Amino acid sequence: MNFWDASGFVKALDPSEPNHSRAINLLRQKTVHSSCALLLIETRSAIGRRCARPGLRRRMNERAKTALSEFQIHALDGLVDKAVSLVDRHLLRGTDALYLASALEVQRLVTRRMVLIGADAELLRAAVDEGLRVVNLG
Repeated sequence: MNFWDASGFVKALDPSEPNHSRAINLLRQKTVHSSCALLLIETRSAIGRRCARPGLRRRMNERAKTALSEFQIHALDGLVDKAVSLVDRHLLRGTDALYLASALEVQRLVTRRMVLIGADAELLRAAVDEGLRVVNLG
């Protein structure tokens, strides 16, 4: 199972991003792809900030929508307390703490091996400290 944070997922959408090819290869893996609900918001925001031209923005949003249609998206209900404790333990940004809390919850619930994919060094370092396997696209 691959659990994506927005910093990794956006690399799969934008050919100008470093490690785009690697992100695409990970996205094409025949495995379950998942994330938390923040991915939907952060992806839309990242596309909007990057794409000034409406046509390009529309194409990128369609590309994201197609890719995300195959994802398991997990709610954040009940994860706030866990995220707060992760902020205290690792001094993470709020959204990163929510991604990590969600990834830890998914790992707890699944029996298969899971990897957190991202490009944010602080988030990935905290994930390793919490016992998760990671792929760094940064």
